[in-house]
Amino acid sequence: MSTVHRRLHSDLINSDRSSPGPGSKTKQGTMQHHGRILFLLPSLLLLGGFVVIPLGLGIGLAFFQWNGLGAATFVGFNNFITAISDPEFWHSAEITLWYVLGTTVGCNLLGLSLALALFTKFRGWKVFRTLFYLSGVMPIVATGITWGLIFNPGDGLLNAFLGAIGLRQFEGLWLASPHLALPLIIFVGIWIGVGLPMILFSAGLMRISPALLETAELDGASGVKRIWYVTLPLLKPVMIVTTLMLLISSIQVFATVWVMTGGGPGYATYVLGIYLYNTAFEYNRFGYANAMSVIIAVVAGLSMMVALKLGRVMEPS
Repeated sequence: MSTVHRRLHSDLINSDRSSPGPGSKTKQGTMQHHGRILFLLPSLLLLGGFVVIPLGLGIGLAFFQWNGLGAATFVGFNNFITAISDPEFWHSAEITLWYVLGTTVGCNLLGLSLALALFTKFRGWKVFRTLFYLSGVMPIVATGITWGLIFNPGDGLLNAFLGAIGLRQFEGLWLASPHLALPLIIFVGIWIGVGLPMILFSAGLMRISPALLETAELDGASGVKRIWYVTLPLLKPVMIVTTLMLLISSIQVFATVWVMTGGGPGYATYVLGIYLYNTAFEYNRFGYANAMSVIIAVVAGLSMMVALKLGRVMEPS
């Protein structure tokens, strides 16, 4: 055998010995799989401990009657039946619905208007954007207390300001008025929530090709028509996202209303969050409160599914 043949034969033998076999590949894949699980384990433990387990316990408690101290009594669907026939629950749901509609529509409209204004890049637009976004990152309790002091019917800052400039005839009861309390709460909700939609709409406007707007302008479309027929259809995906986020946050409103009115005057701002809190911690009906929470979660989930479906149907073909 020639020297070249011997060398080739030796290289083939060495390569066969060095290459891993099927068993080693399977072992290596198993180790990689176990490694991924180990990396995910802390997140899975946190998710299970703070989300999955409490959620399961809350749903399970909805089928029991429990006062927080003694043994729980299984009552089946009685808590759900009680909620459906509870006029106070439906009144709180109606108040919450008005708040959800007001804040969702208001934040979307105002956020889009501010984003369109910022898109012109006027002088000082970055400071303007920052000031509006700060309203959403401030602590909700601090914001509620501040606006509560402004709208206080007695020695509130708004009445003091009106009196100082000689407009005492416009002083009002504000948060003490059953007709004004809820609109003012919705106003504060818009103030808190408008920052994020403004940022998201601004990002969506930056992704629109200027050529599309220039083409619409060359075709004779005015500024309003360009916004209606070009800008808004292209911003529909962003609007769906902002609507879903606002639905989730507004349906569970509690802190703002609690520090500003406590649900009053009377039951004018008695949202579901306050009714659930009073049911659980004032009247010690934890099972009933959890049953109402389950109903609210189901309704919220269905509302988001409907919003997604409507968004897809309204997308231009």
